[in-house]
Amino acid sequence: MVPMRLTNWFVDSPCIVMAVAFAILFAITGLVVKFKWISQTDSSNRDFLLWADPIVVKFDMRTLAYEYLETYDGDKTKDIRS
Repeated sequence: MVPMRLTNWFVDSPCIVMAVAFAILFAITGLVVKFKWISQTDSSNRDFLLWADPIVVKFDMRTLAYEYLETYDGDKTKDIRS
């Protein structure tokens, strides 16, 4: 069986191999942070609701109706069923 080159390097100089591995890890982490490949958004109440629940569906419809009234009528307090 042929010995693996990485195993031989780790046996001969373990600190260098560990330092290189950590440098690669920090470089990848830096790239992820710089380019925002993984970004966390603020949580909202939508993250914890059951979307198919009738109460949630009614809440969504009411919210959309209020947004529609603000966009086209300018007043949120107008009765929706007028």
